[in-house]
Amino acid sequence: MTTQRSMIKRLLPCLSSGFDAFFHYLLQPLNRFVRWWITELLGLLPIGVQRVLGTEPNILVIDATPGKLDAVSWQGQRSQALGTLKIVSVAADKPKLEPIIRYAARADEVILRLHYEKVLQRQVKLPIATEDNLREVLGFEMDRITPFQRDMVVYDYQVDKRDEVDGTVTVQLYVVPKQEVNVLMTRLSAIGVHPNAITMRPLSAQPVAPVVPSTPNLLEDGPDAQRRSPLRSLVYASALMMVVLAIVAVALPLWTQHQYIAELENAIQQVQADVQTAKSVSKQIDQVVSDVGFIVTRKENAPLVIERLNDLTRVLPDDTWLHRFELKENKVQLHGESNNASAIISLLENSNRFTETQFAAPLVKNAHTGTERFSISATLLGRTGS
Repeated sequence: MTTQRSMIKRLLPCLSSGFDAFFHYLLQPLNRFVRWWITELLGLLPIGVQRVLGTEPNILVIDATPGKLDAVSWQGQRSQALGTLKIVSVAADKPKLEPIIRYAARADEVILRLHYEKVLQRQVKLPIATEDNLREVLGFEMDRITPFQRDMVVYDYQVDKRDEVDGTVTVQLYVVPKQEVNVLMTRLSAIGVHPNAITMRPLSAQPVAPVVPSTPNLLEDGPDAQRRSPLRSLVYASALMMVVLAIVAVALPLWTQHQYIAELENAIQQVQADVQTAKSVSKQIDQVVSDVGFIVTRKENAPLVIERLNDLTRVLPDDTWLHRFELKENKVQLHGESNNASAIISLLENSNRFTETQFAAPLVKNAHTGTERFSISATLLGRTGS
């Protein structure tokens, strides 16, 4: 029994250290993944915010010099030389390139900077109407403004000045033979380094921090050709999904409430529309009743035309006839001829059917018949006065 206890005591430390090593083996990749995940998420922040938080992007700058490529890592204003890559591959140099390869694998940007003497620069003035398609226009004019054909070079441009008065735009054109760029890109690609920007090295004897995004960018396919690792794409997709889910979580209740309020407003508007329709119908009914009452009242108070014609027939002498009889409300116009037109006035006034009787125009003698043409106006008396 004593022997077993002593064996157990000796085994316990071994087991404990074994479990510690086992859990450390499991947790170490998880810790690395978490640190990597946080670093990538912070890399999505604007440069100014990263500078405040101390999480500025890692940038690998490769300066091309005659026969070699000098690799320098930059983070903000801090730099560190990583090594030199010879243009002509040498097997013995491979161990020396490990710092460059490792840093390139985790760098946020990889920039290849050419010596300014290798870049042909031209100032070109073009019509301002071409501003929306400057790349295509410069490519079309390449053999005219440079010694090269378009398919022989990689190029980029920067707008220097816009002159609205002259209707021109002045651009600075940067051109590099494609063959020279291909040699450098092939050498870098052989060790797994893929620049996502090609620009010029500043004219300074002192190291100068790179500018992101790089301008000009002579990479043939432009900024869209940046090569990203699948993990980085996954980070971007995940971050975007998190943002979308956060927006949905905030916006969905608001949208639901908005929809509910919109439905209530639609129901209220429908009821209001029904009320307005009912009011409109009620007003129409009242108007119809009023109109009918007015017509009945007018009919009761207004004398019948046939009665007035009958009255005129009885009052006017037999030697009198009418050409036209007009009745508007209670106003009468008589146009006709008579042997004694002057007597008609008194006849109408004495009939107790007409009042305010008078000639509307002077009498005219008809030379053929000897009668007098007259035009008489009068006011009808209502039935109460008849």
